Amino acid sequence: MKRLIFILLFPYLTLLLIGCNDNPTESSTIISKSIKKVLSSNEDFVKYYYRESLLTKKERFFLGELETSITFTYDDKGKLIRQDEFSKAAGIPLSNYLTYEYSLNNLLFETSVFLKKGDTYEFGGRTQFEYESNKLVKSTFYDKNNELRQYKILKYDGENIIEEAQYDGNNILQYLQTFEYDDKLNPLTKDISFISAFTLSKNNITKWTNAYYTVSPANINISTSSYTYNYFGYPIKCVTVYNNNGGSSKNTSTSYYEYY
Repeated sequence: MKRLIFILLFPYLTLLLIGCNDNPTESSTIISKSIKKVLSSNEDFVKYYYRESLLTKKERFFLGELETSITFTYDDKGKLIRQDEFSKAAGIPLSNYLTYEYSLNNLLFETSVFLKKGDTYEFGGRTQFEYESNKLVKSTFYDKNNELRQYKILKYDGENIIEEAQYDGNNILQYLQTFEYDDKLNPLTKDISFISAFTLSKNNITKWTNAYYTVSPANINISTSSYTYNYFGYPIKCVTVYNNNGGSSKNTSTSYYEYY
């Protein structure tokens, strides 16, 4: 279940590529709006594959080895209906898949997760989504026994998520995240493998404050990002400074963006 929660509710971690020993080429050429790679080094990167305009596969490499592979299946109208994931987190092979269901007005209504157990897949839970003015404002996760486990509330400023709060099944606040943005285009809106401010927002995050209330006193982490952009207004380089636990520890990472 912890793996499930990570997949559905904490996938932004896959975007924070830590460290940079080698500097990939900072190409400013872009043919389309489709992100190709996000790299922190020549061995640590995320790569995206498309069929026409539809994302068909996402791969995460760590130390040159394939760590996670996600494939996407669509119906004949181009709607995502299934997501299959294979990963080797900590060297342990894990497989699961998600199915997608939509409302009559074509908004994502529910996802169900199935976890591999031996040679079969077992139902692991479902997430339901609620909207206001066609914007996602709440996601609620129920476990395989249909018990409420946790939910998220999203708040917007225009087309950007500025606040995300997560509560457990007893309505106790677990964490509160706030976001600030630039005014440039976010290429990660093509990444449909997870739902977060990093992929739903129109612009790029410049400041991310995360307060964890599962410990006392609350653990507060603040990250700030600065970007270099290409001619078309898309980022080609991002330098992020992480101030963890109220500034008690600090580190910096650099990511590079490549496009098709």
